Amino acid sequence: MTSLPSADELVGGIVLHLGGGAGADVALAALLLFGDILENNQLLKLTGYTSPDDTDTGVIVLLMAFTRVKGFAIFLASLGLAVLYARRLGRRWTAYIFVALYASSAIVRFISFFAPGWRAALELSSNLMRAAWLASTVHAGIVAFRKG
Repeated sequence: MTSLPSADELVGGIVLHLGGGAGADVALAALLLFGDILENNQLLKLTGYTSPDDTDTGVIVLLMAFTRVKGFAIFLASLGLAVLYARRLGRRWTAYIFVALYASSAIVRFISFFAPGWRAALELSSNLMRAAWLASTVHAGIVAFRKG
């Protein structure tokens, strides 16, 4: 039976999880940052309108576009983490938890982009991702505790 990967090994694996090395992850982080900053800028513009009738539709269109950019980056990160945990933990029961949480978050987010009426699924995807992050944090704590 193989031992659990250390937190350092997992962090190193996350850096390489997209298969393109650190450069791919930096590009993914930049895409997420870019999408988030521009999305927030559009949200701030919306706060300047006093009535829905006064709202510029261009602001809404850009908000939707930047939200999709950010969401696509999150989709790729979740999918990459599902693959990482599947590779690193193999067939242990804990691997199934991580893969299920990260992969279902990615799949629901992906579907919400293209299926009409599934926009509300973004919240479900975010909740699944939060649960996955919590599981990852607990797992890292257990690994660190066992290391001693």
